[in-house]
Amino acid sequence: MLSLNLLDTDIEERKKCVERGEEDRTNLDFLLNFRDTLKNTTKSDWEIYNDLIEHLPNDNNNPLKTIITGLLVVEKLIRRFISLRYQQPPISDNQSISVSLCIDIAENMCLAREVPKWLWNQVRELNEIRNKLVAQSFLDKKTENQIANFVSEISKVQKLHDKTITGAISFLYGMIKGLCDLSESKEFEASHIEMVEYRSNKFYEVINCKTKKDITSLCKKTQVSSEEFTDFIIACKSGMTHLNHVMHYYDYVPEHLEVRDEDWKILDVQKEAEQSTKREKTFRRLFKSHGQRKYKVGHMFISKELSHPLSEWHFVFFEINELKDKNNHWMVGSHFHIVNYLWTNMYCQDIWNDFIQNKVFPSTKLHVSYSDKNRK
Repeated sequence: MLSLNLLDTDIEERKKCVERGEEDRTNLDFLLNFRDTLKNTTKSDWEIYNDLIEHLPNDNNNPLKTIITGLLVVEKLIRRFISLRYQQPPISDNQSISVSLCIDIAENMCLAREVPKWLWNQVRELNEIRNKLVAQSFLDKKTENQIANFVSEISKVQKLHDKTITGAISFLYGMIKGLCDLSESKEFEASHIEMVEYRSNKFYEVINCKTKKDITSLCKKTQVSSEEFTDFIIACKSGMTHLNHVMHYYDYVPEHLEVRDEDWKILDVQKEAEQSTKREKTFRRLFKSHGQRKYKVGHMFISKELSHPLSEWHFVFFEINELKDKNNHWMVGSHFHIVNYLWTNMYCQDIWNDFIQNKVFPSTKLHVSYSDKNRK
């Protein structure tokens, strides 16, 4: 565990080494500057620093383990940032919010400037690399090059001394930590999202239709962007709309491919021990389920009455591959589905229960074209 006492002890050892001529002052100067930076560190800061040190492996010979665990600690801090920005209701511990959506929400909470844009693009790249590694049981040349480019981009732009996967992830972690610190200041408030902004986006236009005929007609000619959809969710979470929002997803995996707790230990074994039948079965469970899984997502927007029946509700749902243009079953391409209170023979509670308990989507629905530049 990192602490000032531990750091002071290390500094004293470095001083003695420098005095004996065993090393130059490079490491000592770094630690002294680091010590000065940490002099006003809060208890929360120490918890965040130690979370990174404890969970991020310093093992660049095992990129699979480093990237998977690295994204986990980064994701945790992103959820903290979102929670600090909008505490009504907090979503930091809501694991039903996917990593990809968390990144979109976090970016939309930042000013539209080059530095935040660059940061969230790198986090998306890290998430994409993680997804590729999880989808395959080996590190191919293409993914290896993608990792190298990821590290190179961060190292070059930020002039990092530690040009490793761990160093690159640590830097992103530090930038998000800076956003968390800024979020706790009075100057960084949520006031820049005005009511007029969500009322002018295409998703709001869709759910604001007053008749089934109107929404059917509008859905045929409207395209909703990921930014518009995310902005409306943020507005709901911050209490600025007449609707509440809840999300749920599930990952269907065949029983014979369900992961066991001990399977993850294969990531720590020596390469010689990997060449076994047990290893092949383990990797099949860990990674081969990707092509056989169904990743379904549902967003429910409901009016704020305290009891049923609710006067307004909207259910947006999709399988994750429906958000991509490539190999899409709908001829227009990327899309999501929607049903709402205008369907008089349907009700939100029944739909939600069916989705949560039986993992079933409504058979009746409208298609809405969806645009996400990160999923092209």
